[in-house]
Amino acid sequence: MPGLPTMLHAGRKRPSVLSGLVLSAFLTGCASTPSSTASDAPATSGGARALLASHRTEKVRSYEHEIKTPDGGTQWQRVEWGWDYTDAVAYEFITDLQGVEIEFNQLPGITLKPTEKEMAKAVAMVKAYPELASTAATPGAYFEGGFILMEPNHAVCHLKSRCVYVLASTDHGRNKIIQAIVDLQTEQMVDPNWDPSMIGSQ
Repeated sequence: MPGLPTMLHAGRKRPSVLSGLVLSAFLTGCASTPSSTASDAPATSGGARALLASHRTEKVRSYEHEIKTPDGGTQWQRVEWGWDYTDAVAYEFITDLQGVEIEFNQLPGITLKPTEKEMAKAVAMVKAYPELASTAATPGAYFEGGFILMEPNHAVCHLKSRCVYVLASTDHGRNKIIQAIVDLQTEQMVDPNWDPSMIGSQ
């Protein structure tokens, strides 16, 4: 495993930073160390918990794990990963099992899978888009997606975006009828007809 950044304790893992098409909807969340560096969150008198409570956030994943401490002992931690819509950035919030804050990082460039709530919103945006509304209403249409698009130089889907692919099909997935990209961060349609060559029976 690559050397961990100094902001990480031994044994900690983060999701990897990937550009382009990311199959993050199906990742467990434990991946390689990102190449970007965590940034300090804005200072608040109430700590990270107060900061998150004052922002519009979406918790993506949380879990507990045991790590080794520098003195040779061990400590159980609770780790939360989420997306901060107020600051347009992923975050990592770590406490002990009693809720005492240990560390909080904002993580520019980190991709996190969309939650069911976020995917429902993305699908609703596609269904409401005038160019796609009639196709989206096709009987038997099945919607899926969850791929995250994040590229540093993309006009919309840059490092402060929450761009999600939304796919629709019929005939048990064999007939693709919609492939779109929406940005949940700015609530806009990015591309209603991504890769037209994929539309139709496969």
